[in-house]
Amino acid sequence: MQIEIEGVERLRFDHGGPVRAASAVTAFGNGFLVVQDDATHAAWFLDGRATAVRLLPPVEGLEAFDELSATKHLKPDLEAACAVLDGTDPAVLVMGSGSSPARMRWVLLTQEQGHPHTRVADMTGLYRVAADALEVPLDALNLEGVLHRPVVEADVKAAVEHVLGLQTRAAVPTHARGLEQGPAAQRRT
Repeated sequence: MQIEIEGVERLRFDHGGPVRAASAVTAFGNGFLVVQDDATHAAWFLDGRATAVRLLPPVEGLEAFDELSATKHLKPDLEAACAVLDGTDPAVLVMGSGSSPARMRWVLLTQEQGHPHTRVADMTGLYRVAADALEVPLDALNLEGVLHRPVVEADVKAAVEHVLGLQTRAAVPTHARGLEQGPAAQRRT
């Protein structure tokens, strides 16, 4: 593999503030989304502009977190994102690292009439299944990325409904095998 760097520039929001991190980058709408692990919002780059898109509510009134202000432990730690379909509509699934209970949330980012819209879900049950599958204690889990591979949507819906106990329209990129309804799944949760 050969890579050639043609240029380097700092990522900035339209208001001039820096994009603090790029934990994940994925397509969103006609642009792309840069997910920050140390903030409650992402940067949506579209038509040469970078707009802040709220993914999660503020934490204790704060939007950004760092060591200097001793708030790093509060960060949402959104570490992975991938383009998915919400029904037939393009969307982005953003996932927390799972390294603490507050970091076990997923955000489904969609567009409604051209404007970003989010739905947040507590995915603690799925992180428990992941920790069991990896044979690590739940408090040692820290997922830093995602590999999106096509799965059968019906299997994914069944898995998410089992873990969350609710109906969903979202196609979620996860390994559905092992999460099926039945005795095997009940032993893992």
